[in-house]
Amino acid sequence: MANGEDFEIRILNEDDLKDVLDLMLSSNYFAREPLNRGLKTTADDFFEDMKPVIRTSLTSGVSVGALSKQTGELVGMRLSDVVAREPSKCIPKDSPKTENAQKMKMILSAVPPAEHLFEDPQVERILRTLFFTVDSKYTGKGLVTKLIQACHEAAIAVGCQVVYTVVVNSSLQRSLEQLGYKLVHTRELGLPKYQGGPLLHLEEMGDNLTIRGYVKDLLNDTRRQSHL
Repeated sequence: MANGEDFEIRILNEDDLKDVLDLMLSSNYFAREPLNRGLKTTADDFFEDMKPVIRTSLTSGVSVGALSKQTGELVGMRLSDVVAREPSKCIPKDSPKTENAQKMKMILSAVPPAEHLFEDPQVERILRTLFFTVDSKYTGKGLVTKLIQACHEAAIAVGCQVVYTVVVNSSLQRSLEQLGYKLVHTRELGLPKYQGGPLLHLEEMGDNLTIRGYVKDLLNDTRRQSHL
């Protein structure tokens, strides 16, 4: 995978599990994510549910991380899995164990799952983004773009035609759009029609009040590159 000046970008695997879990805590992933703030959750609400999901993502061959060349520390990551049209190993679908985890699942179900992309007969394999975080000490160094691009390379290498990601963080939305992601679904959390869903403390979420589903077409990217 491509290397930055100060960072190594590489595929993550099962041996990286401890470093991945440590980064999710040290980067304040839970405190920074808008839906976590809106639900006033803590790491304890999700950690047991997340561990099997993270373990599976690390066997997918499409999860990527950024490591500091100076310290060897994992400072950013984009965890993903592959959803195939034919049955395959993917993320476990156990019911969430905590109330807040159940609420989170209900909120995110407001946009369609990755599998709806199989309506396109050309799509056989989908890269589905699960978690994305960069340690706040390393923001502004281009790691978001490097991790997304490395994830695309990994997805193409395992035969994925598209990438599907659901985000609430508005700053990440801008990065995705700059890299050619197409907005295909939205759900406004602050609208009256959302009432009846889990209570959200919208005042804690800033301007991050929209769930957005994005698709990146890797087929077209591959075709363009082959004609260069």
